[in-house]
Amino acid sequence: HEHPGGSLIKQGAGGDVGLFWDHWTWHHMAPKVGGYLEKLRVGALADPEEVIDAADPYATEPARDLFRQTVLSPRPYSSETPDAALVSSYLTPAAALYVRNHSPVPDVAWPDGETREVAALAHEVEFSTTGDDAEATTTLSIHELERRFGRATITSVIQCAGNRAVEDIAATGPSGFSGTPYEKISHGMVGNATWSGARFSDFLPALYPEACAACAAGDDSYHVEFSGADDYGGSVPLKRLLDRRNDAVLATAMNGAPLTPDHGFPARAFVPGVPGARSVKWVQSVALKKGPSEQPWNQYYYKDAAAVEIQSLPLQSLILSANATSTTATLKGVAYGGGSGLAVKRVEVSSDDGATWRDATLLKEAAPDDSAGAYGWVRWSLDAPLAGSATFVCRATDAVGTTQPEVAPKNRGYIFNGWSKKTVVA
Repeated sequence: HEHPGGSLIKQGAGGDVGLFWDHWTWHHMAPKVGGYLEKLRVGALADPEEVIDAADPYATEPARDLFRQTVLSPRPYSSETPDAALVSSYLTPAAALYVRNHSPVPDVAWPDGETREVAALAHEVEFSTTGDDAEATTTLSIHELERRFGRATITSVIQCAGNRAVEDIAATGPSGFSGTPYEKISHGMVGNATWSGARFSDFLPALYPEACAACAAGDDSYHVEFSGADDYGGSVPLKRLLDRRNDAVLATAMNGAPLTPDHGFPARAFVPGVPGARSVKWVQSVALKKGPSEQPWNQYYYKDAAAVEIQSLPLQSLILSANATSTTATLKGVAYGGGSGLAVKRVEVSSDDGATWRDATLLKEAAPDDSAGAYGWVRWSLDAPLAGSATFVCRATDAVGTTQPEVAPKNRGYIFNGWSKKTVVA
């Protein structure tokens, strides 16, 4: 029960644990694993009777554009987007968007002799509800869901909870990422895109009428658990999915095209304003339950300093580029409201550690969509006077006056949103 992998550890029982580790390759990177195992060592195995020659679970990984992604971990594949790619367009291309996989890309990510559009519509998702003494299950295809409940396109940022790990460690000290490849995350595990699919707020009440009615009446105990074909899973509160303003969809398309293998084809949950870890990819099943998922990514990981699961992103702004002449620094970046769904009303930049501030220009950009909330980012720019060199910082303010803090609270390495900094030399 104490193992962070929860019941998944049973996959390695009764056989060669190396095969288990080849799938869940975090065991090769996590600093604590070796120490745990050393306490249990009883000796070294010599001349094993049987050697298992298993297929490489990563042999069929998709091709990636390494000019537009910076690799953090090859197995499981994780990457971030370079600043130049992030700042260059309002919508982040699929080939540039960061990837955070927890295991190999599953076989379902490749259609079998069909176009991606046809395969996505044919994909079936199992919906179930569990209780103390009953379980009910129904299976629906994406085509059936969208035929009955429609299809919406929303615009939203997606962000890994560990984005800006480098800055977090510099500002607040070592974190859970220290000593792992993820301590190198700068601010590229984020992107902005359109996501298309059936709204959870439209179809969940039809599938779970009693629970949804109870939730609407104030019962916050229900969670919706998503399970992916890669054995990854997690949950979000039902309350968040039922609020139409939160724009949550069972997505089959990104930026108007079918999802790519790395981003969850044929279908993924997409829940704006929460860490990307909750938007489970390669969705196979959806389950309504009381309380959070028992998967390790809800029970052990992605929790704040108080050990409460993180279900909302903070207000954020980033400096992504800085060009200088002898007298002027041209700064560009992005800002977004996080889990509030509120628009960013102001981005300010300072070159004297916050003593004085200049308002940046917010670009008026939007993708044609059906969004009810303001979960997409806004790009901004500013020309500031420059004499020699200066360190610039930025902060965002949302529609109700909440302003980004200078330094974020310590949250185990997650959801850092202190002022973004960039040093510029003339």
